[in-house]
Amino acid sequence: MLETATQAKDLSQQVDRPDMKQEAFYQMAWAHVQLENLDQAEENARQSLELTMQTKDRMREGNVHNVLGVINIAQGRYADARNHIEKFLQVAQEIGNKNRELIALNSLVVILVLLGEYEMAVEYCSQQLNLSIEVGDHVIEGTACINLAWATSAKGDFPVAEEYVLRGLPIKREIQQLEALAEGLVWLGHIKLGLHQPAEAEQAFRESLDIRQKLKQDALQAEAMSGLGRALFAQGKI
Repeated sequence: MLETATQAKDLSQQVDRPDMKQEAFYQMAWAHVQLENLDQAEENARQSLELTMQTKDRMREGNVHNVLGVINIAQGRYADARNHIEKFLQVAQEIGNKNRELIALNSLVVILVLLGEYEMAVEYCSQQLNLSIEVGDHVIEGTACINLAWATSAKGDFPVAEEYVLRGLPIKREIQQLEALAEGLVWLGHIKLGLHQPAEAEQAFRESLDIRQKLKQDALQAEAMSGLGRALFAQGKI
């Protein structure tokens, strides 16, 4: 991907096409994100944004703000990420692209929870859920439900969080979205602990751990194992 984007950038310079050059920098930014070269990705994204401002292409401008938001999340710069994703959301709403709006809302929920702004996160989660139902996107509906469970449990509202996670998990099972299912089960485990139901928490954490072992997600197994340890301790098993 990076090689193709670089070739496109070189070609755009030869033919003096700012729009082609903008797209090439944009593709290079995504390529460097995948390679985890975040500083280079940000530089390319900002070059793309500068050219986008010249061409006054609002859709492309929104796309670049999206990639900048993704980069800033990975860098831990959540306030900067919020700024870019809010601009991405504004463009999506302006041009009436509901699919991009759903993407923006999902990213904003993640950022707001990381910033500890749980009330606002719940508000955006609700928008995401309503919009997913409106457009008939069953996959995003499940994601929105699990996001709502995450946000509401983070602020300690465990009964409501349980309702949402139990609504979202069957969707993830149905479509076999295993990574999301494993993540949702972790949240179910934490919620069950918050509800003082350690045996049910244990079951959720064990299932999440089993999925992550099958997917060979070694780095993510620790999250489920930590929760499992808490559930076992709460039952006096360790």
